[in-house]
Amino acid sequence: VNAGIAEQPPVEKFKIYPNPATSTVTIETSQDKPYAVQIINMLGQVFYNVQQPSNSRFNINLAEFAKGIYIVQLRDVIDGSVGRQRLVIQ
Repeated sequence: VNAGIAEQPPVEKFKIYPNPATSTVTIETSQDKPYAVQIINMLGQVFYNVQQPSNSRFNINLAEFAKGIYIVQLRDVIDGSVGRQRLVIQ
């Protein structure tokens, strides 16, 4: 069934560590590409929304985040591919 929504190919695998995290988290990708990064809570609210320059590793400060479970979404700004992983903040 076609719902009229184009499905995007997945982003190459990326790592999030440490996970669970407390104060900062590192995201590491397999390629040096620009990514749009979002951190979303379980209610769908976006808490972090930044476009990272071409860099295969970057850190995010979690000081403003409440403890809980979040989704980290990376979108390749060149080809539109999307990847998601769960992040636990303690």
